Amino acid sequence: MAVRTLDEEEDRAEKLEAQVFAVDGEIDDMEREIEALCTKLLLKQQPVAADLRRITAALKNGDRSGTDRGPGGGHRGADPVYS
Repeated sequence: MAVRTLDEEEDRAEKLEAQVFAVDGEIDDMEREIEALCTKLLLKQQPVAADLRRITAALKNGDRSGTDRGPGGGHRGADPVYS
């Protein structure tokens, strides 16, 4: 069994941290690109203003395909965009 020193573990942790930050930046860039493409698609479909406000608010709040259903198990209640 190999025994690692504290310095080796710190070096390993720093390398992993750098990898995480690099990937996180790439994910952020892809997320912004997706948001821009969604906005272009929405504008082509010419939604009414209420629809556009609801969708852009969901994009800004990080809503991921309705997975965060909150209290009540996902039934429609008061719309947080308009309240």
